[in-house]
Amino acid sequence: MKKTAYIAGSFLLGVMVAASAGTVSAKVKSLIGQKVTGEVSVVVNGNRLEDKGAVIDGKTTVPIRPLADALEADFKYKGGTIYIEYEQPAKDASNKYSDMTNREHLEESKRQLENRISYLINEKKNFSELIEMSEKRKASATDQKLKRLEEEIKDLKDSIHTRLEPELERCLLEWGQVQSVMSKLEKGK
Repeated sequence: MKKTAYIAGSFLLGVMVAASAGTVSAKVKSLIGQKVTGEVSVVVNGNRLEDKGAVIDGKTTVPIRPLADALEADFKYKGGTIYIEYEQPAKDASNKYSDMTNREHLEESKRQLENRISYLINEKKNFSELIEMSEKRKASATDQKLKRLEEEIKDLKDSIHTRLEPELERCLLEWGQVQSVMSKLEKGK
């Protein structure tokens, strides 16, 4: 009788463990068996972490403990849950580059801004040339073509004023901020 009870109890326990394992695995999308399709570097405030992140099943993952350490965040793992508490330090709101101390990162930001500024200036020049060409074509256009040319000119002018000029202004401002921070770093040496 005891032997039958032990066998039945063991069987019941085994069924419960197997069922709960299935439930847990259904709740947590496991990374086991997923394909890693890439590796990414993680840079925090201009400093590259030694541990790399990975692209798994189209999603980028990062190593949480080194990330939390780099951000000086409070990191805890308890009961299958990760808790991170982080209080962001106050920044100089007028210059998003003011807390950067990595010269290489600043130079890369400056280079990217210069490339973007150059692109925007060329784009504005191209739009202006298209407007000029369209204006010249208006003289010999039929009524239907004239209306289309006027709409085209309006769209080009709108693009210049609403998209290109504000972005160019923002990039020039950021470029100046990077220059300012780089100058302060030079003086601090």
